[in-house]
This record gives sequence, structure tokens and C-alpha cells, in this order.
Amino acid sequence: VGQDTEFQRIGESDLDLFVVSTCAEWNGEDVMIVRRRSDHRVWAMGDLCPHAGYPLHEGDIEEVPAALGGDQLGAPVVSCPAHAYLFDMQRGTCLTERRCPATPVYDALVQSGQIFLSRAAREGQDVGAEVLSIKEANALQLHLVDVALKRKYGPN
Repeated sequence: VGQDTEFQRIGESDLDLFVVSTCAEWNGEDVMIVRRRSDHRVWAMGDLCPHAGYPLHEGDIEEVPAALGGDQLGAPVVSCPAHAYLFDMQRGTCLTERRCPATPVYDALVQSGQIFLSRAAREGQDVGAEVLSIKEANALQLHLVDVALKRKYGPN
């Protein structure tokens, strides 16, 4: 987080679930905030899918296994509930459809149990960057569909 970035307190960071999304009105748009409980990292991105306009917080939010690009991404992904497009929460990039614009991403941090969010969307070289090839993104998407189906219907 740069020193020139202005921050405003938006809420408590004491979340009970491993990954939780909440929406907060922010500069006229909804922002989805996800906190990884294991290391307290926080990501924030625009809540509307730039392709379909659906609320991204209603989609599946998943950690990415290292074998499927998790080390490269360094952040969870969210699947749009409309068409299952995958968005990288660190960069806002749509991983599975290159023609889809990136969703805005915000700098977020936790200090003294409070979550802080930058007032302006982050800009720079990593925003919208393509980290995975389309082949890698498709393999990840298939894996996450399998995870979601097993969660809903059981392992068999």
C-alpha cells in the first residue's frame, strides 16, 4: 500500500469463516472483501461482474491449489454466478475469458483488528494482468466446478 493512498475504516476483521465476502458501498459501487483466516490477508474488488453485471459475492470463492496456479496467483479466485467466469482477486483479471474487462481492485489491510480499504481503485502494471495461460485457467475452472459439485452433492 503506497504512502499517498488515502484509507477509510470500513469494518471489523473478526470473521468466523475461512473465506468470507461482504459487500460495502464504496464510492458509488459495491466492493467485495475477502479475508483469508489462516494468514489474515485481505483482498477487495468490485462486486459486479464486468461481463454480466451479476454480484460476484454470490459466486464461489475458492483457494487455488499450487498445482493449478495458486503460487502464481497468490490470491483466491471468485467464480461469477452467471457464466462461471473466474476472476483473480489480486488483479481483477478475468482468467477464463480474455475479452472480459478486469473488475476494479482495491488495496486492503488489517490494523488492530480493523479492515481498511483504499478509497480509489488500484492502478498499475499488475491490474488486469494475465497470470495464467488460457489452458491453465480452463484446467482451474474445471477443477473448481468439480469442487463445487462435490460440495453440493457429495463426493460420489
